[in-house]
Amino acid sequence: MDSSWDNGGQGAAPRRGGWPAWAKVLMGCGIVLLLALGACVGGGYWIARQAKQDPEGFKRGALNLAVSAIRPEYDHGAGLVRQLLSEEGARALWRANPGIHAAHGDEAAFLKAAEGWRPHLHALPPLEADHLEKGRLDIQKDIFTGVRFGYRMEDGSKIRMAWDPSTRALSSLDCSVAGGPAAKEERP
Repeated sequence: MDSSWDNGGQGAAPRRGGWPAWAKVLMGCGIVLLLALGACVGGGYWIARQAKQDPEGFKRGALNLAVSAIRPEYDHGAGLVRQLLSEEGARALWRANPGIHAAHGDEAAFLKAAEGWRPHLHALPPLEADHLEKGRLDIQKDIFTGVRFGYRMEDGSKIRMAWDPSTRALSSLDCSVAGGPAAKEERP
């Protein structure tokens, strides 16, 4: 007799019971999917309940979350506007940002344009949710095209600029003065 302790006298290895590996992986993926779906449904229900219980508080919380997300870009844009408020600041802005040279020609033309903008510009106030609600601020962040920043001043004048988020170098800068040809646009 040809038997040994590991094959029970059989010539082949015993057949293992249970499910194949692909079935176990598929079941695991299904369980993860169900858990994710449950979390989404539960989270959506919680958010809807919070919004229904205190709509103003929910709105205030959402706006504060948005404000905290755009604060670095707003602070950078406000710093650039502060630079434009003086001749020396505008000159430094021109020299540090070659991306705006093509649109404005030479330094003298840029400084003349900045001088015309100055009566319509003011230092931007600290960022508040109020800016977002009243449509005075427009900030768009995109990893491919950079940051676009727009702000509508008290008199309706709008300043618009764009920069690369990694280098913070300006690629465009423009101001439309209230009552001027470009001032009829709806967005900043």
